Amino acid sequence: MLVLYAALACVGAAPWASAGCRILEEARINVRTLDNRVVTAGRIDGAPVLVLIDTGTAFSFLTRATADRLHLIRQADPRYQIFGVGGQADTDETYVRRLEVGSLLTQNAWLLLLNPERGPEPGVGLVLGEKLLSRYTTEFDLAHGVIRLLHPEGCESDELTYWSHTYALAKLVDPEEAGPHIVTEVVLNGHRFSAVLDTGARTSVITRAAAERAGVAPWEHGVRPVGKSGGMGSEPVDTWIGTFDTFRLGDEEIRNVKLRIADLFVNDRQIPLGSIVARPVPGLPDILIGCDFFLSHRLLVLLAEHKLLFTYNGGPVFQTISGAPQPPRAGAGAAGAKAQPPASAP
Repeated sequence: MLVLYAALACVGAAPWASAGCRILEEARINVRTLDNRVVTAGRIDGAPVLVLIDTGTAFSFLTRATADRLHLIRQADPRYQIFGVGGQADTDETYVRRLEVGSLLTQNAWLLLLNPERGPEPGVGLVLGEKLLSRYTTEFDLAHGVIRLLHPEGCESDELTYWSHTYALAKLVDPEEAGPHIVTEVVLNGHRFSAVLDTGARTSVITRAAAERAGVAPWEHGVRPVGKSGGMGSEPVDTWIGTFDTFRLGDEEIRNVKLRIADLFVNDRQIPLGSIVARPVPGLPDILIGCDFFLSHRLLVLLAEHKLLFTYNGGPVFQTISGAPQPPRAGAGAAGAKAQPPASAP
């Protein structure tokens, strides 16, 4: 185990961190970002597998092709209904003895088997979801190619961004209400919307209904879709690009923001008990804050404390095309300038 000693408090000329503050690094996942997909190498029962890190999905799951390649036994599991962009996906379940992702080790685990018509990504065999990551205070440092799973001891919130004097703060929804998702509130053109921080979304995107509430509806002016967006469901949806006057997440506000707009969950329907009529799935977010935001920021997620701490790396915050110019990998503003490698544990 490694340990970080918090050296600085985080607001302006705030005092030094308390001597009792230690940030233990329980595990580390070295990652690559390929076309705004966060991937890493993993192993399942000793066999190599490409892993997609997806905070937008609650549960970790394998693809059918991976289960077949590893000769894993499928078990029908009707308990779960998986909804996402493009509609619903069917699931089975399988058992693995040993799951390794970076230095994170999980043994004797049941994983969902996803049976979509569209896979998560060519070559990806395992999608690592937020339920596993949510056991820890999670630091997303994609600009330096690492996700750290931390356990702070004796630290105040303003001692945790050890790499920077300053940070922005946003409130997170209680995980008892949100489940294992990173849910917050975004203010767009003065209107409040629910948002999920989703590394599985290549670019940030707002639902068509939410964009209309914010007063942005390019289709009303004859603007044609610029393309399609897809997810774990089988039906890609039309996508537009809209410009919003203001975007605010916690303490950070950005002006003249271009975002993708799509009918993200138009195909998500479920039939309530006692009914024969399929209805929209409740509780789905208005906005997905995607990998573009993660690339342009360094984030610390404290689900139990309902807090998100983040600093700006530099570069574009939002992209309308994945793979657009990204922030430099080192020394970019507050998020990178003061970063120090973990010291060895005593």
